[in-house]
Amino acid sequence: MEQARSRQPPADKSLRVEAEGALRDHADLVASLRGAAIDSASAPWAAEICRMSCATFDMRLARLATHGVSAPELARAADLHTALRERAFEIAELIRTGRARRALEAMEAGSFAREARSMEALLRKWLVAERSPCHAGPTRTVEA
Repeated sequence: MEQARSRQPPADKSLRVEAEGALRDHADLVASLRGAAIDSASAPWAAEICRMSCATFDMRLARLATHGVSAPELARAADLHTALRERAFEIAELIRTGRARRALEAMEAGSFAREARSMEALLRKWLVAERSPCHAGPTRTVEA
């Protein structure tokens, strides 16, 4: 069985690649906001960081739609992303106006934190689904 799996053609990696990229983009947004809150020199760029990160993530979601993610899951991801975007811009405004401590608190304990964890869990679910045998396609047997 293991020998047959090792000889099967590689599965389409598109879903995995896009899900990993979306997970990275999501983590980058959270880390960039946290960094801007900690480093006052980055504060003026907080809104631009949000705008760029959210635009990149929007493109990833659009591409995930073409890789077998169900419509309800994509809708859930889009809803989460919309909520995260709104909170991210609120946090960016707190950072820009010199309320970095409040911004960090909002990121760690508020709805932003819950939505960020939910988004991460959803993206990880897609990664696990991509790696499962049922997504790998049929196994070919090779005769010796």
